[in-house]
Amino acid sequence: MLDRYQAIDQEKLHRICAEVHRLVPALRILVVGQGRQGEEALLLRAARDGGFFSSLVMAGWVEPAQLPDYLAAADVAFYPFSDTPVNRAKCPAKLTELLRAGIPVVADRVGQIPEYVAPDMQSLLCNPGDQHEMAAKCADLLLDPDRRAQASSTLRSFILENYSWHRYAELLHEFYLRRMGRN
Repeated sequence: MLDRYQAIDQEKLHRICAEVHRLVPALRILVVGQGRQGEEALLLRAARDGGFFSSLVMAGWVEPAQLPDYLAAADVAFYPFSDTPVNRAKCPAKLTELLRAGIPVVADRVGQIPEYVAPDMQSLLCNPGDQHEMAAKCADLLLDPDRRAQASSTLRSFILENYSWHRYAELLHEFYLRRMGRN
């Protein structure tokens, strides 16, 4: 599953899809989201040229209320994140959404991404620019249901325990109380 075009090197995305499809021929690639500059047409062309067109399912933009249904259809997500100064400085909100949904994610080790991945799941992170590593890690998860289930559970628990809005609201409240001398 891929849910985003923005911040992604399109050629790298195409190569990853083709390689994962080669490694797992029964793969269905679900793309949720809509590009802003014709990325869908580029992906469709790459799918035809790369041999994964029959595996590609393009959902396009979906209503936020429908997103959980699409996420539930995913076994693995990959998050190829371009290593740029902007991406190194921003919070990967879509990544946290995928992790909260219990989808094991193979992601590039860029910026804050490693912070959101459970310490014992850091092996799912890839060197930016190494599409072979990302494709291999995706294929490994797709072909190993037990490992995929373990990754799903571990990643979801970690994100829920460490990155909940309620927890951060409490921390912020305590910070202000200390600053005001009330704690």
